[in-house]
Amino acid sequence: MPPGEMETSLPGPAAYGESAAPGHVGFIPDGNRRYARGVRIGAREAYFQAADKALEAVAWCRVARVAHVSAFGVSQENIARRSHQELCWLHAALVYFCERMVRLPDTGLHLFGNAAALAPAIPDRDQLIRLQRDADSQGSLVVHVGVNYSGRAELDAVLHAVRQGGIEQLDGSPDRLLLSADVPAVDLVIRTGGHRRLSGFLPLQTAYAELWFTSTLWPELTHDEFESALSWYARQERHFGE
Repeated sequence: MPPGEMETSLPGPAAYGESAAPGHVGFIPDGNRRYARGVRIGAREAYFQAADKALEAVAWCRVARVAHVSAFGVSQENIARRSHQELCWLHAALVYFCERMVRLPDTGLHLFGNAAALAPAIPDRDQLIRLQRDADSQGSLVVHVGVNYSGRAELDAVLHAVRQGGIEQLDGSPDRLLLSADVPAVDLVIRTGGHRRLSGFLPLQTAYAELWFTSTLWPELTHDEFESALSWYARQERHFGE
C-alpha cells in the first residue's frame, strides 16, 4: 500500500462476480406526492401505497436473485423541508414497511443513517431507533433503508468521529464511520418520477453504478418496467475505470 493511503473495506463494484444480473439494486422511489395529486388521494394513503410498492419491489428482486436492495426511506432533506404532519405519515409508512420486512424468511433488514437524531416529536422515532439497533441484517436478500440519511452528511459523520476519538479513528477501515457503513457497492440504481439525478443517494456506493431513470411515479412502477431495467443493465459494458 502506498504511503498515506488508507485501507478501506468498502466492497468493490465487482464483489458479486461476473453475473449479468445486478447483485445490488438501489431504488430512489420518487413521485409519491405527484401520484397522490393525480389520483386524488391524501398524502398519507399515497405513502402507504408507496410502502406496498416497495414490498413488491423486494419480492421482484428476490425472484431475480438480487442479493442486496437499498432505498431512501426518509432523507435529511425530506425532514428539513416537509411539514410535521407529512413527516409523521412518512415515518408511519416506513415503519409499516420495515415491520413486514423483518417477518420475511431469509431476509435481512439494515437501517442506515441516523434515526437517533430524529426529533422526539416524530411518533415512530423510538420504533425506528429500535429497528436500526436490533434488526437482523443477515439473509440471502438484505434490504438497506436510509433513515434520516443524506450523502452530503457522510463526511460530517467521519469528521465527527475523528473529533471525538482522534485521527486514529481513520486507521483500518474508515468506511465503518460512514452513515452508510455496511452498505455494499450498488450495481444498478432505478429512479422513478422523471428526475435524472441521484439526490445524494449513497454517493460512494454508486460511483460505478448503472443508472436507469423512468418517468413512472413510484406507486405505479410495474414488474414489466423492473424487468426492462434488468434487461437494460445486462446489456451494459462495465469497465470500473479500466
